[in-house]
Amino acid sequence: MPSTQIRTARSQYKSVKRDSNTFKRWLEQAATSCGWSKIGNQDRTTADIATQIDLVANTQNQVCIIPDDVYAALCNAINGRKSCKQFFHTTNLSTNASTRSHEHFITILEWAATVLPRNQRELLQHGNSKPQRSEIQVSSSSPATPIGDSEPEWQVVKRGRRR
Repeated sequence: MPSTQIRTARSQYKSVKRDSNTFKRWLEQAATSCGWSKIGNQDRTTADIATQIDLVANTQNQVCIIPDDVYAALCNAINGRKSCKQFFHTTNLSTNASTRSHEHFITILEWAATVLPRNQRELLQHGNSKPQRSEIQVSSSSPATPIGDSEPEWQVVKRGRRR
C-alpha cells in the first residue's frame, strides 16, 4: 500500500478521533446534567452512548441543545468514519466483524445527529414527540462494544512508520 494512502488515512484518523471525542465529551456532560451516571470505571460502550443520546434527546433542558461546533464535529466524525470504514474495507485491512462494528457506531452517530435538538424550537418539538431508537434499529440490546481504536486496522494508521 502506498505510503501516501497511509499518511492520508493517519491524518483522517486523527480528525475522526478528535471530532468523535468532542461529541462524546459534550454528550457525557449533557447526559450527566440530565441524570445519567457512569457505573464503575469501565469504558463507555456503544450501548452507553445510545442510552445517553436517548436521555438527552428526551429531556427538555436547555443544556440538551447541541452546540453548533459540537454538531459540526459530529457530522465530521460521521463522514470521516464512513470514509475510513470504506478505506479499510476496500484495502482488506479490516475484518467483517470490525466493519460491522464501525457501521453500528456510525448508525448511532447518525441517529444522534437526527434526534438531538439544535435549537430551542427543536427542543420543544422533541419534547412533544419523543424519538425512539427502534425507529433506526439501534437498541439497548445492541452489543455493548467498547468505543476505542484497538482494532488492527486502526493500528496501521495510528503508529508512525518503522525505521
